[in-house]
This record gives sequence, C-alpha cells and structure tokens, in this order.
Amino acid sequence: MEMRKIEAILFDMDGVLVDSEIPLMKCCITHLKEKYGIEAKLEDFNDFVGMGEDAAIGGVVEKNGGTYLPQMKDECYEIYIQLAGTIVDAAPNMSTVLPELKKNYRLAVASSADRRKVITNINVLGVEESVFDAVITGSDITNKKPDPEIYLKAAAAVGVAPENCMVVEDAVAGVLSGKAAGCYVVGVKGSFGKDELIGAGADAFVDTTCDIVDILAAF
Repeated sequence: MEMRKIEAILFDMDGVLVDSEIPLMKCCITHLKEKYGIEAKLEDFNDFVGMGEDAAIGGVVEKNGGTYLPQMKDECYEIYIQLAGTIVDAAPNMSTVLPELKKNYRLAVASSADRRKVITNINVLGVEESVFDAVITGSDITNKKPDPEIYLKAAAAVGVAPENCMVVEDAVAGVLSGKAAGCYVVGVKGSFGKDELIGAGADAFVDTTCDIVDILAAF
C-alpha cells in the first residue's frame, strides 16, 4: 500500500454514489428521438462516460448526424430530474457509510454534471448535502474530466493537499483526472471494469463504493 495520509475523500457522483448513468441515457434517447428525430443507442454514450453531459449528449447527437444544441441537455435534465426519484438507485449502504466516514475525513462530491442534477442525485442518495464539506460540479469548472481541474478545486475546497485525497471514480476519464491532480484513485466497478480502470492509472479497485472502507483501513 502506498504510504500516504488520506485526509479527504472526493467522490464522483454518477455511477459511484448513485446508479444514474443508464437512467439518464434512456431519458436522453427517448427525448432526442421524440423531439429531434435522432435515433441514439445506449452504446453511443460509451466514449463519453464521465466527461459531463455536454460532451456526452453532444457527442451522441453528432455521432448520429445531428447538430448539438445546449437546450438539448437542459431538456434531458428536466425529464431526468422529474423522474429521478423513481428511476435512480443509490449505491448500496452509502447513506449510512458517508456519515461514518465524515467522522474521520473531509468529504466532497466532484461531478462533471451541472449542479441541479448533482443536488437531485444527493436527494436520491438519501443524505443531507451538509454531509459533504464541498460539492464541486460542472457548473463550477471550465475544463471537464479528464482535466484535473475539478479534483484540484475539490481538494482546495476541503482544505486538503491533493496527495492526501482519495478520489473514488467509475470512469476512465475520472481516473485520469484524479491521477493528474496527484490524488490516490480508487476505481469502482461500473461502466468500466478492473482492467480498464487500473490501466488508466487507478491505484486500487473495488466492486462497490462502500468497499473503500477496507482500502482506507489499510492506510
């Protein structure tokens, strides 16, 4: 185990704290077809996972011969936010694990999604926003993952040096972002498997987010 003092945990949101990626994709697919006649498929999103919805929806639209309009994301968000309570599941046990982790660590969310979607997902998670010492979203940054900006901002927001932060990510872009920021990165099984996340530079891999407790115990 690498010798670091972990003082803060910086969580990606989608796929890490809530199982929201496929539900959002399905909302987008339905809306893009009904309003714009764009015939998108789930696999069209694969190249854009973890990069934020402008990149994901825009990339999918262009891949299918359309022209991306910023309103497309806003419209998909509105549908998702209305349905989130019934179509999105929280990561198992995290509503109880997070308050326990807060006793010993600074906690932050670092998600490329817009703030309104992130707050919706926190509500789905079943915790108060105050369990996090900082919530950094795509609304707060210029450069999305894999750029390190979001994790550098999250570390600064919780007052901990990046090398003393653990990043928890399920996407290759997020792993690259966390590593570029100088953090210790744990990959979580989801959109990508162990080989892909470790190959991108993740220092460790877990099957579920709550398993990070075992990794923290080793420090």
